[in-house]
Amino acid sequence: MNFQQFYKRFPGLLLLVLCKLSFVYSQANMERYVKDSVVQVRSIDPNDTLFSDFDLLGKAIGNSKIVMLGEQDHGDSRTFLAKCRIIKYLHEKLGFNVLAFESDFYALNKVWDSISLNPSQVESTIIDNVFKVWTLCQQFKPVVQYLVEQYDGNNRLQLAGFDDQLVGKYSVANLELNLRNYITSKGITFSKDEKNMSRFKNTINSVHNFYYGGKYIKSDSTIQMFSDLGTLVDLIIQQLSLDTDNLNSFEMQTLSSLQAISDQMIYALNKDYFLADSIRDKKMASNLQWLCTYKYPNEKIIIWAANSHIVKSDSRLLKKKFAKPSSMGYLFTSDPIMQDKTYVIGFTGLQGETGRITSSNKYNIPKPEKDGLESWLADKKVSYGFVDFRAFRKRNPADNESFNMRYTNWISVKLPWHNICDGVFYISDMTACQ
Repeated sequence: MNFQQFYKRFPGLLLLVLCKLSFVYSQANMERYVKDSVVQVRSIDPNDTLFSDFDLLGKAIGNSKIVMLGEQDHGDSRTFLAKCRIIKYLHEKLGFNVLAFESDFYALNKVWDSISLNPSQVESTIIDNVFKVWTLCQQFKPVVQYLVEQYDGNNRLQLAGFDDQLVGKYSVANLELNLRNYITSKGITFSKDEKNMSRFKNTINSVHNFYYGGKYIKSDSTIQMFSDLGTLVDLIIQQLSLDTDNLNSFEMQTLSSLQAISDQMIYALNKDYFLADSIRDKKMASNLQWLCTYKYPNEKIIIWAANSHIVKSDSRLLKKKFAKPSSMGYLFTSDPIMQDKTYVIGFTGLQGETGRITSSNKYNIPKPEKDGLESWLADKKVSYGFVDFRAFRKRNPADNESFNMRYTNWISVKLPWHNICDGVFYISDMTACQ
């Protein structure tokens, strides 16, 4: 290359060098921030109610009305313990009075209202209507115990759900009859046709049988069943929508969840999991919005769900790195009002074993990336810790550089995590559910 050629290429080469230097500096800046700002948490024992080690976590949450608590895998037992202790802190010290699960929207909301005169049903209500990946795990029992204890007290912790998968026992026993009674009470044309009402009843019952059969196998009959469900629910919603008083009712939101289930399951049975998951996250965001706006407009709400649902990641961000749709957290916080009110805490860790109680398959957590958050905290020999990303964003509003952190199922992904989570809770050693 002669001098003239070098002179022409020099600006491009200089720009490339500056970009690389900028990335290295940003990565070092994030590593330094994580190591310097991590708050070491004393304990994840739910019985430890001396909450002084959570003071800075509380300060980070500030005036938020919604706190989302994630998990890498639904078999992370120590995460369940940590979340229980955080829930106690949020409830007793910061005034959070609702705990909403990634579980049956209809069942958890409806049954919790119906047991107000029978406290003895609280434990069975939770176990029967929250997903088994949690309720069958020994390390989840402190959460159940706490909800039972608080139910009879003066500061009750309310239970709710936001998942469109209507598979709780209460749904099986009551959903179809409740909706038929509601439709009939509204006097819409659909309710005056006995064939329509009979088809609706039989289809709902068939859907429940399908879920409880546990074998999600594609067949012409199952595709037709979910297609019929969608057609019937679409017609009911159209007729109910003519009266604006119906639009924000609990029953209308439940029907909307059935509508989502119809599309979601048709895609899932056809193995288009991306579109199936997209529908589910969108409906969970809608159900959560309904809870915040209509059922509990004046309450602070704790969310229990997987990292992949709560983090603020859209499909474009994950497209080349992880085949996941836009998350519930991203869709929910796309509303500027909810964005300001929400604090998202992802959960991660260093090593150990995990595995769901509903499966015999346990697995060892892979080693983390050397240039990622987990390795940085391992260097600091942190057992349990919390990092506030929101504070970093305030100091570095233009910083959008990526760094490695575990996303879901203990897989590391390089993303601008400080813009996707508001904070992260770190547990060095994980154990599987027992």
